[in-house]
Amino acid sequence: MRKIIRVEFLARADHNLHVFADRAADAESDLISEPLKTELRTGDLDHVPRPAPISPEGQNFVFYFGSNALKDYWISLTWVNAA
Repeated sequence: MRKIIRVEFLARADHNLHVFADRAADAESDLISEPLKTELRTGDLDHVPRPAPISPEGQNFVFYFGSNALKDYWISLTWVNAA
């Protein structure tokens, strides 16, 4: 059985981004703010529930942005084999 232990987000944006697990107004967000180079921002997704590494068909990994003013984004998943 595999387990996802880290979800990291990298985005090309001119400003910090908030990433939410749902659209509720009081939802906790992850701030993607660490500047890497010029417009690149990075951060871990700690409040967005992690998906199963092998998900049943139809199960989606869903998250929402506090702004749609981003140019590109990448998601890095780190997993381990769990006993």
